Amino acid sequence: MISVALLMGLLIVLGRGRSARDSLPTVEDLVDQTTLLALALQGGMSLHSALAWSRGYVHSQLRRETEAVLRAAYRSGLAAALAKSEGESAPLFRLLARSATTGAAASFIVESYGEGLEADANAAFEARLQRLPVKLVAPLALLMLPGLVVMIAGPALVEVLSQFS
Repeated sequence: MISVALLMGLLIVLGRGRSARDSLPTVEDLVDQTTLLALALQGGMSLHSALAWSRGYVHSQLRRETEAVLRAAYRSGLAAALAKSEGESAPLFRLLARSATTGAAASFIVESYGEGLEADANAAFEARLQRLPVKLVAPLALLMLPGLVVMIAGPALVEVLSQFS
């Protein structure tokens, strides 16, 4: 019995780990990437160095996208590689391509993009919170109301039944 429980626990833990590795990056992962890039750029790193440094600390899919951009940068240049990027980081990389092309400060662009992502995520979270009371009405009515009725009507019902016996 205990061995079955341990085996099931092990399968759950292994399954959770695999799904976490294979999952798509979340908005928080993208915000983390922008924060790391902004930190590196504000610290004086070049755009290429900042991308190379930040790839070691981000979600695995974002790391693969960043590595693909860095590989392509050796062939066609960083701005062209960033402009042609695909995936979850593509909007950020396209902004960085414009920054590299025009010479604008990339750290401010990355920082404002990250703040925009974070604001959008907070707005979506607040929208989900606003729908929560509507979703909780049915479970509360089905689970709490019967107990409340028994608690309120129970003593009266006991009194009526005691008068009949």
